[in-house]
Amino acid sequence: MKDLIPEFKFFSDEWKERNEVMAKNIVEAARKNPSQRIVVLCGSEHRYMLRNLLAKDENLTLKEFYEISD
Repeated sequence: MKDLIPEFKFFSDEWKERNEVMAKNIVEAARKNPSQRIVVLCGSEHRYMLRNLLAKDENLTLKEFYEISD
């Protein structure tokens, strides 16, 4: 089992980096389109990490699909 630790670490780091890149791309898109609604579709596994990363940007308002009334 100890042989697997470096591999799990690699996948964990890669997963974190992937979500950081996704968040950066979303923030960039929002900045290029001020006052526009940005819809992000992704796998559910990304949701929690992306929400945490995007919540750090005070210029963004995050809403789930069920929170949109119009």
